[in-house]
Amino acid sequence: MHELTAIPTELLQEIFSWTHPEYDLIQCQRLCKSLRRQLSNQQFLKTNFQRYLLDLVKASAAHENLIDQTASISASERLQEMEHRWFKWPELYQQGFIKVKLQGTSELELALSGYKNGKIPSSIQHVGPQLQVLNLSNSSLQGEIPASIGSLTGLQHLNLSHNLLEGVIPATIGQLRLLTHLDLSANRLAGCIPESIGNLSLLKMINASNNRLTGPLPHALFRDCSNLESIQFEVNRLDGSIPRELIYTTNLKTLGLRCNSFTGTLPAQAFTRLQNLESLDVSCNQLQGTIPTQLGPSCPELKHLNLSHNLLTGEIPVELWDAHQLRNVYLKQNQLYGELSGKIGNCTRLSALSVSNNALSGKLPPELGECRELSHLMLSGNQFEGIIPKTWETLEHVGYFDLGGNPGLKSCEGPSHGSGWKFQEVVKTSNSRFPQFFAGLRGMWSKGFFRLRVL
Repeated sequence: MHELTAIPTELLQEIFSWTHPEYDLIQCQRLCKSLRRQLSNQQFLKTNFQRYLLDLVKASAAHENLIDQTASISASERLQEMEHRWFKWPELYQQGFIKVKLQGTSELELALSGYKNGKIPSSIQHVGPQLQVLNLSNSSLQGEIPASIGSLTGLQHLNLSHNLLEGVIPATIGQLRLLTHLDLSANRLAGCIPESIGNLSLLKMINASNNRLTGPLPHALFRDCSNLESIQFEVNRLDGSIPRELIYTTNLKTLGLRCNSFTGTLPAQAFTRLQNLESLDVSCNQLQGTIPTQLGPSCPELKHLNLSHNLLTGEIPVELWDAHQLRNVYLKQNQLYGELSGKIGNCTRLSALSVSNNALSGKLPPELGECRELSHLMLSGNQFEGIIPKTWETLEHVGYFDLGGNPGLKSCEGPSHGSGWKFQEVVKTSNSRFPQFFAGLRGMWSKGFFRLRVL
């Protein structure tokens, strides 16, 4: 070993040329301190490691194998493997790798989908401002998000989703002022959302769902990030009210806040400016008050509405059905009362309607028969009365039909007592008080159009 370390640097460079930086070169550094110094200096890095990478990049572009033509792995596969594992290298080699990757381009994307059970090193700051896309999703990353990530000031897309990251969201993330997409979902992040996130004025999408975040939503996020199109903080432990500053997010298409502990009322005035809103899900919270009448006329693009499992009261506003693009409406498990308006027939593309477990009353609207694409109809646990309208025979795509717990319902309208109906799968009922209803459906049941389940 003494003789090896006495070899001139130039010769050592040739001896260790074309070695893999992780499996060969870095292993060789462990032989002795003297050899480590030889292999870790800038000159060696430039003449050996970076030359190796440059040839690899060229071979990859030409769809060739490695220098050794008998190699079973292609250059592009080896390059991808190295990209997946570069965090395991010494800092000097990380920097060399980045320099090669950046040659001839101002945009850099790093993905570590194959990098398992590691941490995001604080040395990531050395990547520099050239990095625009950083995708470390599905990599089993552990530990915390380092504060040094705020040094990547060129980032536009940051995806750390589906890992095992813990700790808090660092306040330095507010330094990434070019960021447009931020995905921190499906981790174990805790603590409050930093106020500095309001500095990301170019942000279009933020997703921190499925974490353990606590505290209120930062008002600055809504007030200062007017370009937002998607906000998702589902399945966390957030509390407080939904900020009235929501009114400033005029480009918003998706708002997902389900499964938290939000209280207060829905900010009615905010919806007057959300003309692009397509999906609103605030289910499984502790929201009170009424359903804003503005949701219908002011949100013409609304397709998905889920307000279920809250403490909402009052009537379902007639104006809601002015949102003619509605596909899915879930209002179950609240304290709503009044009638189901016939204007629901305006929503001809409605696919799912659930108003179960409220205190709705009156007759079932015949106009619902205009919703020919309806596949799920759940009206159980209310106080509906009268007969099931004959116009509902047109609902040929219904796969789940639940009228149970409405003791005032009598039968099906028309002399056929429902024999023309084509409900496909399940009619669920716990209502033993109206035998005429069973009589009206028994014929179609026996013909296999649906299965009747009594609870």
